[in-house]
Amino acid sequence: MAYFTAFAETYTIKNFPYYTFQDEQAMYRVGLGFYAIYFVVSYPMFLRLDQDGSRWTLSRTVIDSFACCMMITLLLDFWRLAIGPIFEMELVKPAVVPFVF
Repeated sequence: MAYFTAFAETYTIKNFPYYTFQDEQAMYRVGLGFYAIYFVVSYPMFLRLDQDGSRWTLSRTVIDSFACCMMITLLLDFWRLAIGPIFEMELVKPAVVPFVF
């Protein structure tokens, strides 16, 4: 379900003029797996929020949402380290800005 949601969202915005994909097939093959990580973590969290019917306090909601965000960040970083970019990118040297008092 997470992969399907990521695919549906990516497919529907592909004709939006401000989104461009250098390699559309690589985006659908590999990039969607990366994007689906957000949904793999968040779908069970939404289910958990509504499952037992009890009211959640604001502090419990905030703490659990921070935990969800941290899990997503860690999974995205593990993906970055294990798989890397979809295509090779040209390294751009940063501009040198003079320091003026």
